[in-house]
Amino acid sequence: MPEFTADRKKLVTFLKMFGKDIQDIKLKVRDDDIEASIGTMTHYLRARLTTTDSESGDIVINDLPKVLTFLQGGKHDDVSILQESVGQTLYVTCGNSKVHLPSSSYVRSQKDVSLMERMVKQAEDNMWASWISFPLSHTGTVNSASLKEIAQMSKVVGDKMSCKMDFYVEESEILFRGGKSVNGQMFVKIPVQNSSGPPNYCTSTFGYWLPKLMDSLPSGEVDLFTGPDTVLVVKQDDDYLLIALDQDYEEG
Repeated sequence: MPEFTADRKKLVTFLKMFGKDIQDIKLKVRDDDIEASIGTMTHYLRARLTTTDSESGDIVINDLPKVLTFLQGGKHDDVSILQESVGQTLYVTCGNSKVHLPSSSYVRSQKDVSLMERMVKQAEDNMWASWISFPLSHTGTVNSASLKEIAQMSKVVGDKMSCKMDFYVEESEILFRGGKSVNGQMFVKIPVQNSSGPPNYCTSTFGYWLPKLMDSLPSGEVDLFTGPDTVLVVKQDDDYLLIALDQDYEEG
């Protein structure tokens, strides 16, 4: 029977990482960690969390907000989750409190995962040199705390905005710009370590989703891979992988 035990607070942080709009999630339980991934029209996100007392298999949480509410109200340090099989009752135990939730084999957040994972596998095989046919020519390492400053953009200039990214290799910095000149813009300059790529800067543009995604980054240093008019890849070892999909940009 798939099951695992995890630190309650770390599990809450892990599950909230996938975003407020995610209502369900599939957990792949392995010997010493769990892995979850989602695929949407705007991004792909895969993350892992260390666990104990694990039995391998898949666990589906169909009502993620309800599980998070239970976990956030818990008083015990650890939480245990088990499910006989996908579609069967989900059991969540935290100290003296338990919750039993109905389950379904349908997981909406998995809709585009298989397609995205084929592209991820191709990019991993070529060491992130390209995404599909687009070269990821510009790379570097940044502190995630700097990227999290981008999360303020939607609060300052509105959540219906585009976010433009300019990567300057020679200056070892990335400039993010959100909003349009007619309504106001916000700029965030990010220092980059070990920046690499052609000397001419590259530009990519993202939608309103980028600031929200940056707010859920893990702490510490992360590696970036990007190129002209293509995705932004944010990676931390094998524990975290975010691919933000780009969009067309209209200058305001």
